[in-house]
Amino acid sequence: MTDHHTQLAKEISRQDPHSSKPEEIRQT
Repeated sequence: MTDHHTQLAKEISRQDPHSSKPEEIRQT
């Protein structure tokens, strides 16, 4: 569940970083 969730979150982060983690936007 961790590996699958991480990959899914990464894909979503590219499309919707706001929905995934606001921290990613700070880095960008």
